[in-house]
Amino acid sequence: MCGSGLVEAVDCLLQQGFIDFTGMTTDEKAGDFQLADGVFLTLADIREFQLAKAAIATGISFLLKYSGIRMEDLTRVYVTGGLGNHLNVDKIKRLGLLSQVPSDRFLVLPNAALWGCKLSLTGQDTAGWKDILQRLVYCPLETAAEFQDFYCEHLFFPYECESAVENIF
Repeated sequence: MCGSGLVEAVDCLLQQGFIDFTGMTTDEKAGDFQLADGVFLTLADIREFQLAKAAIATGISFLLKYSGIRMEDLTRVYVTGGLGNHLNVDKIKRLGLLSQVPSDRFLVLPNAALWGCKLSLTGQDTAGWKDILQRLVYCPLETAAEFQDFYCEHLFFPYECESAVENIF
């Protein structure tokens, strides 16, 4: 299953109440979710998605914190690559990535890596790249004191926790 398909499936399971904000099933008897003939989504798949989402969100949180920028202040969020071309921004926001950024601030760039390579190889916009390289700061996430706190904060889905908790107990 592709990444954008995984986003669609997890969002659908949450919206339909088959899983709760923790990523666990709301039906004790439920196991794998059949999405199509021969295509199943397991609770382990959902957990892996949550771990990846938490890692991405943690990286974004660190970037913003160390640059002194608030999420609400972002004027543009560029999404690229195969995932970005088919990603439903509203769904990924509902799942907990960049949820405070208005949807109209997202811009999809179909192949930014190739575009950047072309600019670099042809010598175009070298002043812009040199400026970026001079401002780069190395920030190792794994040794940062707040890493675990940020990571845990982003692990669950940001749904109405109170009603989801009632479904668990």
